[in-house]
Amino acid sequence: MQTLSEKELLQICRKYEFACPVCEAKNAFFRLKPDICRPGDQEGDGHPRIWRWTKPGFDSLDPKQLFWGICQKCRFAGELDDPEFRTAEKDPEGFKAQYSSSALDRLVAGSLAGKSAVQALGKMISAKDSFATVIAHFHLGIFSHCLRQRIAPGSLARYYLRLAWIYRDLETYYAGASLEGVKKQLGAIEERWNAELPKHKDYPQVPAMVKDEVGALQLSRAYFQRNYETLRESGQEAELRLRGLLAEIGFRIYFLTNTEDDYR
Repeated sequence: MQTLSEKELLQICRKYEFACPVCEAKNAFFRLKPDICRPGDQEGDGHPRIWRWTKPGFDSLDPKQLFWGICQKCRFAGELDDPEFRTAEKDPEGFKAQYSSSALDRLVAGSLAGKSAVQALGKMISAKDSFATVIAHFHLGIFSHCLRQRIAPGSLARYYLRLAWIYRDLETYYAGASLEGVKKQLGAIEERWNAELPKHKDYPQVPAMVKDEVGALQLSRAYFQRNYETLRESGQEAELRLRGLLAEIGFRIYFLTNTEDDYR
């Protein structure tokens, strides 16, 4: 596991400081600079076996740790590569219009009470445990996406796929981390997550807290499948790529479970 100082982060990241569009709390985020790292050898589902950095000394850092911007107060999460999130401070009302106002109100109320699933996930974020932190980040990102008035299946599919990669990368980037400890923490939050997760008629499968690679891959496949079914004007090439990805995810699930039903 590698924890970086701000000085080290600034070698590979650009620093952003802006107010959370949901609760207006000031935050500082570090976004990876363009082309600072590229995936090297990749597996069939896109998982990079290695990352190639243009700056030396960062080989032990998992770039997925810098995927999300998490508000330190309400724990709303946005993708750092999403320009709408990075510029939301300029038009917070316009940004929030994409979300359910009642769901955002509950998020803020939960931050004040300190007893919500989102706040419990926030407590997993620690400089001493980057594995628990990145697992919490992605669950916060999934929960925040589900606050939208309309979900984007492709986005949720990507988030779950990256969660699968994080579990796969346990020994590569998080050697010494306690997988059982993280599972225990997630298990303690699960009931609140299930009760507080916004309802959507468009879920192909209800988003869940995932504690291993298989669970993450299964949800990723469900959302990629919904994305495939709803493709419009994307062209045959995009359809073929998505069909190939679905096949690779199915094969990986079958490889891990050895259950015929998983390879379909």
